[in-house]
Amino acid sequence: MVIDGSVVYEAWFYQVDSGSIFKANTIEMVAEVIQCGLECGDEEAELEIGMGMVKSGLLPSRDSEYERFSHALNGAASQQ
Repeated sequence: MVIDGSVVYEAWFYQVDSGSIFKANTIEMVAEVIQCGLECGDEEAELEIGMGMVKSGLLPSRDSEYERFSHALNGAASQQ
């Protein structure tokens, strides 16, 4: 995931619907994707990653958090 031109997060996906998300260029895992759903203990990182997943089409619209991330993404886009 790129923010302001810099890679901030890197994701490794496996089994089609699961994966691990790390801070860029580290082995520090910040979130997981479990059966397409995002799991993250840091609310700020969760919002950033969730918006990125919506933007890239990685979060299905049926996910319970899709609307929240989509709304935040649309709000961020309208501020630019």
